[in-house]
Amino acid sequence: MNQLKTIGKMNLKNSLILILFTLVCFNSYSQDKSDSTHSEYPKAIIVNGDTIIAFTPKQAIDLAVRNEKLKECGKERYNLNLQVDEMDSINKNQESKISDLYSINDEEKTKNKAKDVKLDICDEEKNNLKDEVQRQKLHKWIAIIAGTTIAIIAILL
Repeated sequence: MNQLKTIGKMNLKNSLILILFTLVCFNSYSQDKSDSTHSEYPKAIIVNGDTIIAFTPKQAIDLAVRNEKLKECGKERYNLNLQVDEMDSINKNQESKISDLYSINDEEKTKNKAKDVKLDICDEEKNNLKDEVQRQKLHKWIAIIAGTTIAIIAILL
């Protein structure tokens, strides 16, 4: 019984595939005869030594639409080129400003280095002055003590 169901399913499946394949083949083989004049146009016609190209109305409309689109694209291309030129000039201006800022930054760095050197010199001088003040205070106290001692010895003798 199961084998009969399987065979029936396969026959139905194969039949459907065959029908679909046949329909696809017929559709792809058939052609539309209503547009048979399309292949003769555009055609060149010579009138009084001038060559004239003739189009169907549909082709003429398509060409007019295409021409309008190309005009719009041309205008947009022109506008985009103007924008690109403007962006290039802005970019050059910004690059010059950046280079100016880099040079200012370098100048500030050299000023900071010089300031740091001066601060180091000032700190060194400050330490030297502190040492000198300590030495002078010590000498002052030694002179006071020595003077007081000599005065006391002079009074006692």
